Amino acid sequence: MGGLRLVAKGYAQNLKGGRFQLLTFDASKAAEPDWIWLPNTIVTGAAGETPPLALLRAAQSVAALRLFVNLYGAHSLAENGGIHWKQLRRTYSRHKVGERGEFIVWGFQAKLSEAWASAPFVAPHLTGKMESFEEEDGTIKQRDAGWTGFWEAENVLINLGLLEVVGHVIEADTDTAEVLHPYAVGNGEPVERALAEIAHLAGEALVTPGQAEWAAGYGLWLLPVAKGLLPNVALVGIPRLKYRPRTKATAAWFARHREWVEWQDRYLAIATKATADLQHQGKIKVVSR
Repeated sequence: MGGLRLVAKGYAQNLKGGRFQLLTFDASKAAEPDWIWLPNTIVTGAAGETPPLALLRAAQSVAALRLFVNLYGAHSLAENGGIHWKQLRRTYSRHKVGERGEFIVWGFQAKLSEAWASAPFVAPHLTGKMESFEEEDGTIKQRDAGWTGFWEAENVLINLGLLEVVGHVIEADTDTAEVLHPYAVGNGEPVERALAEIAHLAGEALVTPGQAEWAAGYGLWLLPVAKGLLPNVALVGIPRLKYRPRTKATAAWFARHREWVEWQDRYLAIATKATADLQHQGKIKVVSR
């Protein structure tokens, strides 16, 4: 069992850097309530918006309300950008589009959503009764009948605008990997969307027109990565709650916006240099007006 799964179950403490410490059972500690901090805005609303609780009441989904509250208990903006990707995520396939100089250009395509039965916000929805379901490739498999209700509850939160799944570049698809930066496509904060667009343009600047056309045909989002570094880099969609409590953790997450601007500058420099090199080699004809 992965270290983060032990942490989620309360058996270990995350010491960062891939290090974990087992916890001994403390009966008095176990008897204490497990507090979940919720923002006042889920009751009052924000900027004239309909309050989340009013939206959930109108949706008439007890399962969605329960999931909404439980997600706040697992939400970690500062460390994970939201819910950890080894509990709930949208998957992306990775494809090598091309390489030039010191860079490999990877392309990512959105796939299905995944969740782990061991996640504390998933387990309450499971029933222990099995049902058959069909995979994309047509194979028939078995799963807990409660999964249908869980995904319906998640869709309610997404459709109400209370939960969004924001792309993030991570070191690797492992329990101990860390988030490098957001890669937001169509959602997230403005700085996160701008970062994704600049990273994509940097990737386009490094590949041939034919490779760029091939990637566009499959709807791939591009990311240049230096050769020899991050061989297992991945893109995952991390669920994030829209309404955030005013805590130190939220403030720490906002402070990371400066890091994301620095990533924008790096990708912009890559794109600028790649374009200048092609112009110098005579491969791009510049037309003045």
